[in-house]
Amino acid sequence: MKKIFLIVVMTVFLSVSCDEDKKVVGNDDNVVDDKDFVDSQYEEENMDDMDDMDDKDDMDNQDEVDNQDEVDNEVIDEVNDEVADETSDEVEDAEPDEVNDADAPDCLGVGETTGVYPGAKECCEGLQSSTTYELNYTDKIGMCEPLVGGVVCIDCGNKVCEDGEDICNCPDDCQEPRDERCDDGSTDMCDMIPPVDCEGSDILAIITSCWSCVDPLSCVETERKAHCDDGTVPSCKMPVPECKTGEVLAYIANCYQCLDEKTCK
Repeated sequence: MKKIFLIVVMTVFLSVSCDEDKKVVGNDDNVVDDKDFVDSQYEEENMDDMDDMDDKDDMDNQDEVDNQDEVDNEVIDEVNDEVADETSDEVEDAEPDEVNDADAPDCLGVGETTGVYPGAKECCEGLQSSTTYELNYTDKIGMCEPLVGGVVCIDCGNKVCEDGEDICNCPDDCQEPRDERCDDGSTDMCDMIPPVDCEGSDILAIITSCWSCVDPLSCVETERKAHCDDGTVPSCKMPVPECKTGEVLAYIANCYQCLDEKTCK
């Protein structure tokens, strides 16, 4: 009887032990399942974060590309504007020439010359047609000699010595006031044609009732060739230099210079 009781007790004990083991194993399985679930959740969250970071990087890269495109477009626009401005300037510069060539007047302006022949252009309205002259000097007296067949258009009388005008065809505009400091006080009574101008720095004076070109320093006629003078009168303190053969003594910038007789250099 005791044996049977012990067998029953052992059977019950073993049965209880097996149930407990199963429970433990079951709990371990649950633990494992919970850990796997947490790990999977962590991986999914990390994947979501990485996707978000990738999306942000893509957006940043796109923004950089867009910004670079905007900069490139601005540079291209500036270059195009500069090219357009230069082209416009060239067109504007070229237009006056084209207009001048196409709309050239049929008349001659101030200082323009022509010949005397049928069909020659005439001076524009308000201008005068004048014979062209050559100013020659003989015995230090300047005389105007007309050039046959030459015509120049001038605007004489406006008190401005312009192109085409000179002391011969428009003395009112081009003749400087006569320096009378060398006059001897006599009245012009000679039959000589009054000289138009004197050479270089020489001045026109009335000497013994007639015209004479005299040196402004001595007020007498001299043999000095004055064609290289600039019209000024020496006032410098340097002594008068002696010029070499082939040179002339010239009055330049209110002083003296020896210049080549032919080139005035």
